[in-house]
Amino acid sequence: MTQGRLRAGVLALAAVFWTSMACLPGGPFAVRAAHAQDAPVPAAADAYRVDIDAPFALASVLRQDLDLLRWRTYEGMNRDLLERLAAEAQVQLTQTLATEGYFSPVIVRTITGDTRPWTVRFEVDPGPPTRVSEVRIQLLGSVIADPARVLRQRERILALWPLPQGARFRQLDWDLGKRLAVESLAADRFAGASLKRSQATIDPETQQATLELELDSGPAFRFGEIQVRGLSRYPASFVRNLATFSAGDPFDEDDLQLFQRRLTATGYFSAVQVAMDDDPANAAAAPVRVSVVEANSRRIEAGLGYSTDTLYRAQLGYTDNDFLDRGWRWRSDARAESRSARATSSIALPARADGWQHAWLLQFNQSDISGLFQREGSMTFNRTAIDERRQPQWSIGAHLQQQQPEGSPSDTVHAVFGAYRYTRRATDDLLSPNRGTVWSVQAGMAPPGLSTRTFARGVAQVAHWIPLGRTATVLLRVEGGAIASSRTDGIPESFLFRTGGDTSIRGYAYQSIGVNKGAAVTGGRMYALASVEATRWVNERWGIAAFYDVGNAADTVADLRDVVQGAGFGARVRTPLGPVRVDIAYGDRSKDVRLHLSLGVNF
Repeated sequence: MTQGRLRAGVLALAAVFWTSMACLPGGPFAVRAAHAQDAPVPAAADAYRVDIDAPFALASVLRQDLDLLRWRTYEGMNRDLLERLAAEAQVQLTQTLATEGYFSPVIVRTITGDTRPWTVRFEVDPGPPTRVSEVRIQLLGSVIADPARVLRQRERILALWPLPQGARFRQLDWDLGKRLAVESLAADRFAGASLKRSQATIDPETQQATLELELDSGPAFRFGEIQVRGLSRYPASFVRNLATFSAGDPFDEDDLQLFQRRLTATGYFSAVQVAMDDDPANAAAAPVRVSVVEANSRRIEAGLGYSTDTLYRAQLGYTDNDFLDRGWRWRSDARAESRSARATSSIALPARADGWQHAWLLQFNQSDISGLFQREGSMTFNRTAIDERRQPQWSIGAHLQQQQPEGSPSDTVHAVFGAYRYTRRATDDLLSPNRGTVWSVQAGMAPPGLSTRTFARGVAQVAHWIPLGRTATVLLRVEGGAIASSRTDGIPESFLFRTGGDTSIRGYAYQSIGVNKGAAVTGGRMYALASVEATRWVNERWGIAAFYDVGNAADTVADLRDVVQGAGFGARVRTPLGPVRVDIAYGDRSKDVRLHLSLGVNF
């Protein structure tokens, strides 16, 4: 494929992307259709057909649950009955338009035809939409004793409010806003919060709506004792040690959700339910009730898969969540891929009361990627905090590696490497963020006498999500790392840096960007990359994205500046495991268009 054709292909993809953006409701290039009608011709048994001449964005809404549509096959239909049904339908259409924010519509109703099938036609001019002119939110109850908290609570409610000033009034958004306001207040200390009064005042003449809410916070809640039900195999300490709060702490809904996620992630339980008693009488020490169903302690898993980085994959795993009847989690896993193979065996101990968890990992890896053959065995000990938001980790491991670039002799190196890593996740959602920041820093060292070559290694990563309204998100990502050593020989390749692939610089093969040694691409002493990605969400689950990646991996700063670039478009799907990304990217240096598949947050 020539470079000209590739560029033409990318331009075509761009046209498809922007055309898709144009067709999205409310998008920057949204097109207004003049009319929308009942497309199919009625069957012979239908007594009449219904045409609704309305703006495209409203036509489908107006047809939903329209009673007139249900009587088309009524055998006893006559003209008089049809006139009455059509008049009722006109009232129903007026009411539906009101729920969409149109309170001054003009609807012209006509019925044509002397005999069956008749045609009932509604010409709908919705008029100007009613827009929100003011939002008044008043908080009552014990929360008013803390003016600063009142201000924070109001800001939290408004941050989620679906009808800001200037927005078109919609009944569905009004109902949603009231529910979210109560949930927001109840999520932080005030579990018994309720809606005391709500009023939407509509002025049809000025097309303005004034929205008023009164929320009663009720008393401030504090956590009480944790009551555990459903245990037979494991002690209650396995549950309580994972709690994100202590008795007497102020109530926070996020703490309960995180507690439940931790319990589910252990693998000890097939079902977990965590709830706090929201009876105001128990607000000073509200009991937290945990109900669990213990899962089978042993299971075998097998599967087949595909990755655009390493192609086809077969996997076999064995898990024992009660190894030696001590609640130790033993996991063994073997994976064979087109370009690599891996076998791991790990033992993770139950979380400790001090919030830390210990684990041991044995691992064997073999790969042949971008002309570099590697075979490595390692044994690592990790001490990790169980806090998902603020997560420090200490580790120390021994590594033995055989490496052979294509056309070069084989080399065997070893290293004992100790490291510290800290990860901070300040996002609205841990799995599918829409706003906030995730950053991670890591520093480690292979000391003299215990490694083929002494070196220090550091890595920093930052990802920042910026919401643009309710339907778009921009992701900014920056990464970089460096090794302090005068040379790379003697350092295991797994500690050096290569990039390119699904989760780094798209438009390039997996780990194809690095230091060229003959026909092979090997790791360098430093790397840096940056990415900007804009996603337009079609609905709560599906989105389309455009992105630009730039970076390099090299041995010197001068070579690092000679960056490679990748750009393209893709689809996004929100799932319980995180976002699924399907991308098509063009690399300026590879002169190639590649497909990339990935799942979850990149780090």
